[in-house]
Amino acid sequence: MRLLRGKGKGDSFWCDALIEDANVARVRSEDIAAPPKIVYRWLCQLRVSAYSYGWADSGVYRSPRELMPGLDRLQLGQTMMGVYELAHLVPGRELTVRLDRGRMAERGLERWHAPAATTYLLTGGATSSRLVAKSVTAFPGGFRWRMVRWIVRPVDRLVLKRQLRTLKRMAERDWARERERPVASEDVPLAVVALPARKRESVAN
Repeated sequence: MRLLRGKGKGDSFWCDALIEDANVARVRSEDIAAPPKIVYRWLCQLRVSAYSYGWADSGVYRSPRELMPGLDRLQLGQTMMGVYELAHLVPGRELTVRLDRGRMAERGLERWHAPAATTYLLTGGATSSRLVAKSVTAFPGGFRWRMVRWIVRPVDRLVLKRQLRTLKRMAERDWARERERPVASEDVPLAVVALPARKRESVAN
């Protein structure tokens, strides 16, 4: 597994550097039969939805199943998945999101806020990719938070698994479409073909 160098913490994912005293970590990976450029476009779709279960997305509509124009123009601080902010970015390769207390408060969830962040790391070649996601959370102490932690841990694993498999399915579908697309005539290189000289026919008198 390829790791990124964190802020003074040795080799680590960026989410490790963002969340101090994390006491829960989850790592999930998927091998994807599509090049990184396509998978990355789908990662950018996290701006509008979590791409997991409906109740974990917006709760209102199904995650878009086609790429939405402009979502790949990412900037730090942008809202991701409704309650996260984009905290770190390496275009085409990695993005890290951090749970935002203000956005949680807007949804009436501030009292359930525990510092958390997730890094999505993408590697690969011309026709395949590997997507690794690591999520870390720093749950506060106390009986209530121990109960929350006990409930949330398996739910988070299911959500992360569903999310990566959905992104995998969408990227592989788009890559299959691209390979099946007919080649346009303007994309075909012109070649000069020399035809053999026509032999002169002999005519018998």
